[in-house]
Amino acid sequence: CFYINIIIQSFTNSTNNCFFINIIIQSFTNSTNNCFYINIIIQSFTNTTNNCFYINIIIQSFTNSTNNCFFINIIIQSFTNSTTNCFYINIIIQSFTNTTNNCFYINIIIQSFTNSTNNCFYINIIIQSFTNTTNNCFYINIIIQSFINTTNNCFYINIIIQSFTNTVNNCFFINIIIQSFTNPTTNSFYINIIIQSFTNTVNNCFFINIIIQSFTNTTNNSF
Repeated sequence: CFYINIIIQSFTNSTNNCFFINIIIQSFTNSTNNCFYINIIIQSFTNTTNNCFYINIIIQSFTNSTNNCFFINIIIQSFTNSTTNCFYINIIIQSFTNTTNNCFYINIIIQSFTNSTNNCFYINIIIQSFTNTTNNCFYINIIIQSFINTTNNCFYINIIIQSFTNTVNNCFFINIIIQSFTNPTTNSFYINIIIQSFTNTVNNCFFINIIIQSFTNTTNNSF
């Protein structure tokens, strides 16, 4: 079967002077086996609760979702003044190919928050790439987190990079963690860097481990 569905909706003043646009495009072909599927959803909201602005974009593409599949999922969300003049952006990109064996997987998540609790700023970026995660696997995981004024004007950065290849035998492993703190309790400054590299950890191993820690003014202006 072949199916195309296009829906465009526009609303004004449905609850309280709000503006709403909804666009849905769907295309289907043989949805059970060897399927091809495209789904696009665009939603725009204004003043739904308290002068808020909201954009939601979802793009999905499927091909043979059971075996030898190809999957793309893109979600973009933008919020403004949802609770307390906050600003929020969420981007999710997912790509799947044959997720059981010889798989390829990419997952990107970007989140940005402003004034969620008390004028805080938050950025979270997660990038994950998987290929054949059971044997001869390749794995990359990148996490970047940035916080400002989460509790008391503090600044926090956390970067985690992980790379794995064939983690059982003849493995290659890199793990990088960088953490930076400012004023978590008493105007303190803190840096923590951990770098680990592993190769064939059973025999003929190669190992590097670096840990750097720097403290400033944790108790009495000390370094």
